[in-house]
Amino acid sequence: MTAMLFPHKFPFLLTTVPFLVVGFFLWSTGVSAHSGHGEGHPYIPTHISSHHGCTRGDWAAWSECTFQCGENGTQYRKRYNNYHCPHHLETVYRQCNRRCYNGGELSDSYSGVCECPDNFDGACCENFDDSVVVTPFSCYTCDEAYSTQATCVSNPTSLPTVSCNTTCFVKLTLEEHTDDVTHIKRGCKSTSELDTDPCVPQRCPNPSAHPYHSVPDNGTCGLCCTDDLCNHGLPASTAAEVTYNIVSTALMLGLAMMLK
Repeated sequence: MTAMLFPHKFPFLLTTVPFLVVGFFLWSTGVSAHSGHGEGHPYIPTHISSHHGCTRGDWAAWSECTFQCGENGTQYRKRYNNYHCPHHLETVYRQCNRRCYNGGELSDSYSGVCECPDNFDGACCENFDDSVVVTPFSCYTCDEAYSTQATCVSNPTSLPTVSCNTTCFVKLTLEEHTDDVTHIKRGCKSTSELDTDPCVPQRCPNPSAHPYHSVPDNGTCGLCCTDDLCNHGLPASTAAEVTYNIVSTALMLGLAMMLK
């Protein structure tokens, strides 16, 4: 009898109770689903997961690359969003300038430096040394004992011998430290240099094998020589010239003494 009169006394319960039951069910489901977030307390999100009201700003320009070349170049850009977005500040990165110029290659040592080919130097191999033009060995013939590039200990006691024409040169590069090796390169001079060095025969490092030979001048560049001079001793034409110079000098001295 009381149960029948209860709805008549509280008619609003007929519409309220269903909502209370559904709400309790949803609340209990949420607690059980997120109980792992800490001590059994209900999970409360710290930001709005939806993008409703989120306005993203424009990306700024890319920053300068951290390196001009090599393997470590990186740059970034940023943009600012309003506080309805998941992230107020966004930053993205990308690689840049991870290269070497003029045929240079990245070092295998992961040091970020470039290994430059002949005639190029600088951190990025950007500088061209036009004082020497290295060309293939087709311009002359080298002794079989030597290759296009050889190494020896510092302060070498002997120099490489070559059979060469008038564009031959030998280039020595001495390292700063005495214990480092000396790099020996050979190639051809540029055309502008052909007339700068006189053709002067000098003693070979190994006189028994090559009585006269064109040897490096000041350790950087070889003096020019003709084909019949290199590795083949003093030719007859040069011997005659030397004899002529001796006779001329003697005549000049005799004339000077007579004038006294």
